[in-house]
Amino acid sequence: MNDDFSTFESMRDSGVSPEQAYLNARNIGIDTITGIRMIRAVFSLSPREAKEVMLRSDNSATSVAENQERIANRIGV
Repeated sequence: MNDDFSTFESMRDSGVSPEQAYLNARNIGIDTITGIRMIRAVFSLSPREAKEVMLRSDNSATSVAENQERIANRIGV
């Protein structure tokens, strides 16, 4: 994959948060997986940190643990 994340690197350098960069990426049509790859690459995040950024940005959950708890409650675990 030859992704050009230079726009997002410039955003980071001007003080944009990972959440803001991810939302911007999604708003311009970048898919979720590429958005996660972008915030991992640009902001040097671990997979878990990147997933938490995605969850917070999408207002799905505030953390991976909260997201897993919600899923478990839905399936009755």
